[in-house]
Amino acid sequence: MSFTRGLASPLNTLITGLLADDGLVDARLDGLQSSITDITNQRETLELRAQALEKRYRNQFNGLETLISQLNTTQSFLTTALSQFVEPLSFRK
Repeated sequence: MSFTRGLASPLNTLITGLLADDGLVDARLDGLQSSITDITNQRETLELRAQALEKRYRNQFNGLETLISQLNTTQSFLTTALSQFVEPLSFRK
């Protein structure tokens, strides 16, 4: 009588090794979880950077709006002042 191992025995050993706590599947899951954590951290960092950039742009925009308003007021004043200054000299034409 002879004894031979069939196909199921090596397959069982392979599957047991793959599914063990320190097996290939567990290592792959750990790697994927680590990647998910890294991506989550990167997204949070990117969100904070985007918020800071938006705040900076809003402050710059508001500053420019104020400056434009002041320049328009100055333009109006100068237009009025120069038109009154030039009119008395118009008789020389």
